[in-house]
Amino acid sequence: MTSARAYAVAWLVLLACAGCKETYDITLKPEGEKVRRRLLFQAENRNLSGGYVKCAPSAEQIQMLQAAYGKEGRSLKDRPRFEMDLSGLFKNEAQGDGAYRRFDSTMGYFASYVEDLQGKEDLSVSWERKRVALDHLADLILLWFRQELGETPQWAKLQTFLDKDLRADLKEIFMQLWLAEEVSERRREAREHTVARVVLRLASKDYFKIDQLPAALRAVQDRVPSRGHSLLMGMLQETVVRKMGLDPTEALPDALRFLSSTAAAEASFNASVVPTQEFQALALSLAKQLGADQNAKPGIPTQESLLSVGIALWLLLGDIQGVFTSKHYNVRLECPIEPLVSNGRWEPKEHQITWLEGDEKTDLVRRFCHATWAVPDEAYQQARFGKTVLRGTELVQYVLWRRGLRDVAGAEWDALLDACVGLPAKDIKGKLQTFRFSEQARAEDPAFENGLTAKPIEWISTGLDRKE
Repeated sequence: MTSARAYAVAWLVLLACAGCKETYDITLKPEGEKVRRRLLFQAENRNLSGGYVKCAPSAEQIQMLQAAYGKEGRSLKDRPRFEMDLSGLFKNEAQGDGAYRRFDSTMGYFASYVEDLQGKEDLSVSWERKRVALDHLADLILLWFRQELGETPQWAKLQTFLDKDLRADLKEIFMQLWLAEEVSERRREAREHTVARVVLRLASKDYFKIDQLPAALRAVQDRVPSRGHSLLMGMLQETVVRKMGLDPTEALPDALRFLSSTAAAEASFNASVVPTQEFQALALSLAKQLGADQNAKPGIPTQESLLSVGIALWLLLGDIQGVFTSKHYNVRLECPIEPLVSNGRWEPKEHQITWLEGDEKTDLVRRFCHATWAVPDEAYQQARFGKTVLRGTELVQYVLWRRGLRDVAGAEWDALLDACVGLPAKDIKGKLQTFRFSEQARAEDPAFENGLTAKPIEWISTGLDRKE
């Protein structure tokens, strides 16, 4: 049994002390009608000491990124790097929806970016997959303990606990953790709230004693893994003793020696679980799902498939593990001007809008990013009006109005603005007020009314009067 599988034994004792971290560093650079999206990906595994260790991305992670970006990524400092150009509606690497669109006019342009960073499958389907996986996990625990303790007088009581209480508590706890990660927009607050609820539930169900919390935390954070494992396994033994109805002050029954250490648990698992038909059937099923052994046949498990899938059984990759997969997003959007609207943070020196991990403002909404900004064509406006008359919200409204004009009307309006070159503000406003679209423009669009120019004339006139 590998050390990863041995870790899983301790993982059963204290939820969330293991897991993995995926970091998505995303840079967006608008280039005309497109935006270039660059992604640097980092995978890390969390150990029982509470830290993260960088690791190579899994084949599944690389395939997900290649499918989204349509090509193999290059490596930058051992981190996969991917690029793609986006415009209009798009799907990102997590199959989340996004959109980037730029709207141009002679007076300037505005652009909008919006993205759901982490796509979500149907919640009912996602939870059903996890529920089935948790049932598999409960079945496996029940099988293991039955093999070791099935002949003891207290087995009936322990069996009831494992098959009913533990099975139900696994589902309830995992559902709370999953909802905190997948549904809540205030993830940081949700995590703290959920951890408190989980600890309370475990304590109230007598999985551990409240006064054991300091020892459990010390074990998880211990930089000497063997020492931490020993503490956790001791707590697990105490829990099983109580659930069997034994006196905790008496000597530990020999039947529980298989939980005395991770090495003992490893030997027990190999000897009592791996040879069973139940394990082999489940292992083969997962092997085919995970692609661990494409040539595996029913009833003929290979040693390689049992070894690799044995670990998968504990972590149940793709189903339960998602609850403990922490996804971190750092998004930087290059922007030439402060945005009109955004849920990100404007960084004026870098000319960027950022959504960064740990930022108190954007951490609440980092899974969903949006920004809109407007950039005036100052050269064009100053040549016709002697100053920049439209910017910000007025420019956005003007661009939308101008793009709504048909060809003939648009050409007539542009000619009007060209005729303003060199005129004083008073004469410009007079020319705008007396302007009327031609019969040809009105014939082009029967619903056309000259009153349509009231708003753009008001915006331009207000800009002319504004003191800079």
